[in-house]
Amino acid sequence: MLVFKHPKYYEEIRKRAKREQELERKRASERASRREGGPTSSKQGSERASKLNADNSERFVEGARSRAVKRSTER
Repeated sequence: MLVFKHPKYYEEIRKRAKREQELERKRASERASRREGGPTSSKQGSERASKLNADNSERFVEGARSRAVKRSTER
């Protein structure tokens, strides 16, 4: 069944959609600006990340050494 709506009804729908689209664009740009200014972009954040990577690498190397020593003593 086809229901006829007044032309102003469709005008209002377009206006509402346009407002929502503008709000969404604004929110998206705010989220993007927050991402750009996040903690890793600061010097302190990148230093913390470097230290964490160094610690993880050190643990990996130690684990690999201990496994290698176990294998060599088992043979």
